Amino acid sequence: MNEKENKATEQPQVITPTTTPVPTQTPINQPKSYGGLAIAGMIIGIASAVLGWVPFLGFCLGAAAVILSIVALKKKQSKGMSIAGIITGAVGIIWNAVVSMLLVIGMLSIAAVGTQIEDTYNTYNSYTDGQQTLINAKKDFGKGETARFEYFDVKVNSIQRDYDTGKSYYKADDGKEYIVVNVSVTNKSDDSEYFAAYDLDINDGGLLVSHSYVSIDSEYDDGTLTAGATETGNIIYEVTAGSKDLKLQYETYALNEDYDSEKLTYTLDLY
Repeated sequence: MNEKENKATEQPQVITPTTTPVPTQTPINQPKSYGGLAIAGMIIGIASAVLGWVPFLGFCLGAAAVILSIVALKKKQSKGMSIAGIITGAVGIIWNAVVSMLLVIGMLSIAAVGTQIEDTYNTYNSYTDGQQTLINAKKDFGKGETARFEYFDVKVNSIQRDYDTGKSYYKADDGKEYIVVNVSVTNKSDDSEYFAAYDLDINDGGLLVSHSYVSIDSEYDDGTLTAGATETGNIIYEVTAGSKDLKLQYETYALNEDYDSEKLTYTLDLY
């Protein structure tokens, strides 16, 4: 084959066009999303910490902050804000619990003080009423009566005139005589009360005579009488010889309506 025939039989070459690469566009940095739950949990937590002193409000806000922040963590929202919400919410809960506890203690204390004041007031009123009753009560009693001397019933059982002690150094002065009065004293109050022989004097014609310190049989035993208890015994006095103007006398004090101390004098005729 000649040169012309060879050229005729050659296949034409197909030129495939090359693809020009398209440049990729670098994405612009988008703002980071913190998540609404995390933000809300942190804000509410801060509010609970600030308002923890408000009873119950701080606790509710704190609980809400902790719950929202935990949910935000599970949803992979902002870890920092979620932890901040949990911490501030816990602070609010603890602070509010302390404040609420102190408030309850304070209210209970105020109630207890109020009750104590009321009880004291009632007790004082009862006491003043009792004092006024003593002031208004009968003071002078006749022979043979059972006398009410303040809280005590006093009864004369017997009287022994011109008593002889049997001892030379225990003799009545000139114009005087020893008189022995046997008395029974009963405590009529609701509490224990002390009563002694020296509580009973003798009014000898206007002159007040205390009991004599002379030993006698069955002497009245000084001491505390429980409610309703009775003590009986002898008390000796030195009085004007032959006098019939003799009275047992008992003195005490009470508060009147003006809250002044008022002397109360009770008497019981012996003749």
